Amino acid sequence: MLFPPLISSSKPRAPLPPVAVIVPALLLIFGYFLCRKLIFDLVDYVYDCGDVLLVKNGGKEDRIPLSNIMNVSYAYFMNPPRVTLSLRTESSFGKEISFAAPVRFAPFSKSALIENLILKIDQQRGGPKQ
Repeated sequence: MLFPPLISSSKPRAPLPPVAVIVPALLLIFGYFLCRKLIFDLVDYVYDCGDVLLVKNGGKEDRIPLSNIMNVSYAYFMNPPRVTLSLRTESSFGKEISFAAPVRFAPFSKSALIENLILKIDQQRGGPKQ
């Protein structure tokens, strides 16, 4: 015989300890909820079209007037940076629209595009002109 048998029937295998099943299952559940909170709710595209934002996700698209945006939350310490728009009236994507900001070369720095968007929204509300 050149090779030993792969499975020996002489000794019974010990059952897996419960920790070997429970810990991976808990990590899987934690990973799912983390992805659901941070990734699954991102829309595909957001285009700046002057006084409206064109939002596309899957096959749906909607135009959001800048005057309908109540708040812009911008987390630039995340990778990729996350932008969340809170709306005054609900759109076809809900009261909040989240998307990933454009990638920057300098990590942990603010995006000039998002800063310009915030200024445009403020000007639509009647804020100071710059």
